[in-house]
Amino acid sequence: MMQPPGSTHNNERPRREVVALVPAAGLASRLGKMPCSKEIMPLAISGGQGGEPVRVMADCLLHAFASAGIAETYFIVRDGKWDIPRFFGDGKRYGLNIAYLLMNLPWGTPFTLDQAWPFIRGKNVAMGFPDMQFQPRDIFTPMLERLDNSDADVVLGLMPQSRADKWDMVAFNEQLTISRIEIKQADCKLKHCWFAAVWSPRFSDFMHHYLATLAAEQDLAKRDEIYVGTVLQVAMREGFQIAGELFEAGEVIDLGTTDELQCWTGDRLNNI
Repeated sequence: MMQPPGSTHNNERPRREVVALVPAAGLASRLGKMPCSKEIMPLAISGGQGGEPVRVMADCLLHAFASAGIAETYFIVRDGKWDIPRFFGDGKRYGLNIAYLLMNLPWGTPFTLDQAWPFIRGKNVAMGFPDMQFQPRDIFTPMLERLDNSDADVVLGLMPQSRADKWDMVAFNEQLTISRIEIKQADCKLKHCWFAAVWSPRFSDFMHHYLATLAAEQDLAKRDEIYVGTVLQVAMREGFQIAGELFEAGEVIDLGTTDELQCWTGDRLNNI
């Protein structure tokens, strides 16, 4: 479990406080019309008379935060997705302290995450996507250990992936230093994707100021969506150190589209 702020880890430098971020401001347009926000869409239903959900989309990520001892968690939502705070409440049943922020700028996930900037300054950040289902569950503990005990500004969780057209794929060396990120390229020959991240205050500050510059200089409504991978690419060019934590035997799936959701329901999903 994660040690409290200010404690030492393996006799190394003190660990900063860690805050978890959940970007949940999307419209879920890839899933079509839905009766609820995708983050609380049931993936398993109890057999009792009430038919209550026993597992929803974002459970995997929230349990991963809890497994790493990360309690302070911010959901960033958009206006109208009030079923998310109604469902998750204060997070006690997950062992978390959940709070909610309202998205302001609708130009991509980095802008959604940046809404939390006043609350994460000076802290390490753990971030995952609520529609990802993965195993092993405890991914953030080793990722934070690598962040604490290396010169990396960002550590990405890496897993094997064959669908390069749907993922950010990464190239890395034997030391797991990231040298290249390719964003959703069908002809990409790389074999691993990144699916979660932890980063230092230095990267949070960089992303905040980079996004502010973009918003001031460009008409973002007329350009392509800005991805987290886009910001990571720019940070690498600016000299930021990005490392990976490899889960070679793990598995990750993205339930953000109808075909993927239908494909992964049943026993295979239950194993994740």
